[in-house]
Amino acid sequence: MPIGRYVELRAGAAAGHPWAASGGDAGRTGRSHARAPLRVPSLQWRLALATTRLVPPAVRADGMLIVAASDGVRAIDARGEQRWFAALGSVRYTPALGPDGESVAIARGRVFVLDARGQARELELPAPAVTAPLLLGSGAIVVAGVDQRAHVLGLDGAYVGGAAVGSARWTLASGDGWIVVAGNGRELILVSPYGDASRRVSLGSGLAVSPLALGGAIWTIAQSGTVSIVEPDGRATSLVELGPHAVGVAPALGRDGGLRVGLRHGELACYDAAGKERWRRGIDGSPSAPLLDADDTAVVISSRGTLYAIARDGTLLWRQRTELSAAGRPVLSADGTLYLVGRGGRLEAWR
Repeated sequence: MPIGRYVELRAGAAAGHPWAASGGDAGRTGRSHARAPLRVPSLQWRLALATTRLVPPAVRADGMLIVAASDGVRAIDARGEQRWFAALGSVRYTPALGPDGESVAIARGRVFVLDARGQARELELPAPAVTAPLLLGSGAIVVAGVDQRAHVLGLDGAYVGGAAVGSARWTLASGDGWIVVAGNGRELILVSPYGDASRRVSLGSGLAVSPLALGGAIWTIAQSGTVSIVEPDGRATSLVELGPHAVGVAPALGRDGGLRVGLRHGELACYDAAGKERWRRGIDGSPSAPLLDADDTAVVISSRGTLYAIARDGTLLWRQRTELSAAGRPVLSADGTLYLVGRGGRLEAWR
């Protein structure tokens, strides 16, 4: 490379995508850098796809939705028109997006990379995958397999490494160079991005939902209802007790340091890093996993189909009735459009 010049190396996850992975980003924080509508949104369009199950879509920088379902992966544009369909079979997790519009999807335990036109190529994996794909900034793909190992692949399919992790359900990036692999057991497994080193962090009990991570700190919610922070050195600090079976959906972590937790009995609560409750807001049913926009506005949809926007201080900004049931986490595009998925293959756009 000539001295005084630089080049951009385009590999791995890209910050330009409004929703680049399951949980929004590699740390599964539930954050978006877009802004939710300030006023009550209206329905823009609705699709009823010929599939039995949808998961929250990934959203590319160009506004294209990458929608995973029980029959494969679709690209749907901002007007609600399908651009392509890849018949991969059942896809259970939101695909992960690369910088040039490619996406990584897990279908029937197999890893596929789809280009911007929907052409798919399969990557060889030692064992079927059981977790959502984790795409790192380096271009490495991390998945855990039925062989109880975490596997690291390149986007080109090259096998980088692997490490024993036990029975796994979730993978995420810790923010300080480690990959976090978690299951229902009483420990977290931290794996290097090359799969050549690992360490274990003991927990008080098994996890109820996916952890999330930022800056090396890992937030967890146990089946007992204990909310904890695991520090980069492995120390775990219990913050608050919510009670057994109180939480059934992943939380989200705001830029203000507050953890938004959806409670099954019909509330969204916010806790700081010391475990102090900042606010609590009741809604008309069990909440979905929360989405946080660039202003830390939380958007959730209740089990009764009501969409809520709650400001960072707990103030209710608006609510809107929808016809959806059993909806997943709302997803936000760069122009402020909210995308919702529900039973029966329904996909809705609100703005």
